[in-house]
Amino acid sequence: MKIALLGDIAFFGKNDVTKNKNIYSYFADVSAVLNTYDYVVGNLETPFVTNQKQYGAKSAYIKAAPENVELLKYLNINIVNLANNHIFDYGKGGYELTKDILTRNNIQYFGVDGKQVYISRANTKVALHGYCGYSTNPLGLGEKSDYGVNVLNVKDVEETLKSNSKNGYYNIASFHIGQEHVNYPNYDHILMARQFSEICPYVFYGHHPHVLQGIEQYNESLIAYSLGNFCFDDVYTDKSE
Repeated sequence: MKIALLGDIAFFGKNDVTKNKNIYSYFADVSAVLNTYDYVVGNLETPFVTNQKQYGAKSAYIKAAPENVELLKYLNINIVNLANNHIFDYGKGGYELTKDILTRNNIQYFGVDGKQVYISRANTKVALHGYCGYSTNPLGLGEKSDYGVNVLNVKDVEETLKSNSKNGYYNIASFHIGQEHVNYPNYDHILMARQFSEICPYVFYGHHPHVLQGIEQYNESLIAYSLGNFCFDDVYTDKSE
């Protein structure tokens, strides 16, 4: 089983199929590579939006036209993490539309509503689960229910790692944490990632800083603190709206 993990994905500005007529040729070489993988997992930050309104108080709101789901399919991105700080930028309406579009296009998602994705091939079983940290200023957190963005709670992560491992699944745990545009992970995040590795071997799949951070092997676990951007335009310029 071949699995590719991608960093932050946002289909707006130059990465929007409705605005960039050359987008498919731009991604052609990347698409060719990603289509050699059985599963491609990305952190999808832009909710699909039609006429929904901005929700809450944010310094930046980002969204994608529904047509961009075709770009996900072109890139063979067949699983997405939604545990991030922008998926609720357009409230419940944008959130529900996003999940509906993904489902109708056979793209699995995790990191919200308490949902995990389980995949298996031959004798290999993998569980994907995701969490968003408070410091990223997220909206729509589902702290006390099975609805909304999964909150990063250390005890919850530990219990999930243990349960999946006991049931024969290898864990890929997604974490939307860290400082934006800083190339080194927070010290407490290093300690947390290593602490999780004491439970079972796993992959720490990090994103949010928008830049690459360190990658290390620790206790037979692979810890990638941030994979940076896969595609993400400038949120603070008029051209990217």
